[in-house]
Amino acid sequence: MKKITYTLILLFTHFYVFAQSSNWKIETSIEQLNHDYNWSIAGNPEGNSPNILSELIWSKLKGPKINLNISRSVYKQFELSFNFSQHCIKQGRAKDTDYLQDNRTDPFFDEDALSNKGQAFDYSLFLKYEIPAGRFLKLKPYIGAAYFDKKLYLLDFPGTLNDPPLNSTYKNRWKGGVLGIETGYQLNKLLLILNLAAGYYDYLAKARWNLNEKFNQPLSFKQTANSYTLSAGFRAGYSLSKHIAVIMGVEKKYGASYSGIDEAYLSDGEEVRTRFNGAEFNSFGAKAGLEFTF
Repeated sequence: MKKITYTLILLFTHFYVFAQSSNWKIETSIEQLNHDYNWSIAGNPEGNSPNILSELIWSKLKGPKINLNISRSVYKQFELSFNFSQHCIKQGRAKDTDYLQDNRTDPFFDEDALSNKGQAFDYSLFLKYEIPAGRFLKLKPYIGAAYFDKKLYLLDFPGTLNDPPLNSTYKNRWKGGVLGIETGYQLNKLLLILNLAAGYYDYLAKARWNLNEKFNQPLSFKQTANSYTLSAGFRAGYSLSKHIAVIMGVEKKYGASYSGIDEAYLSDGEEVRTRFNGAEFNSFGAKAGLEFTF
């Protein structure tokens, strides 16, 4: 990812200096994002005893997301685009279940938790190339680097008497590269854009299980694996003037890791490795905002 990022920054610097004209676009929007998240581990490194030992499921995580996109035409048909977003989780639930037997049978621990707290950050840098495909149609294939992380919580429900209170966290980080294509259709003041993208990432998660005395604090365990994402988005923009447009859009995104390694750090200093079966998320968001061109 570092090599990709450095290359894009160098290209941006080169094109900025030698560009014939400036064309900046700044897009800001507010989005309502809903997503689910889950992961599981097996009982040993081979993936057995049982094949699912522990499973965490976060469901109906909801909250506002702030998006910022800055784009610039840098040289002929080339465009550089920087994206940032912050998602604040305000609603959600979680379920922690441990099993004695394969295929989620014979549970010996099953606990629900509140998850109305948390946040996620997303950064990406893309280099796009515009291909005219007709009078009204334009294609923009792109390549870039992306980083996003999510911090999820397990919290007590109101009225629960834990001392200290449940305050466990699971922070996962996705870092890698993205390939995608935008298909735009211009009809007078209306611009319709379909965006399809796929990414490949390094996955790293670190957890703090604050009420489990067998785990070390603050790092109770970590998980590593390779992962990928697939996304599809649709956006409509309507020009109010030469420099301002109203935008609305939706996006569906899916991400999953392959199997990897789970390393648990116990309070007695012992380290235990087992199979990380993988993590998975589904998200859907709807947004509205403004785009400024100058």
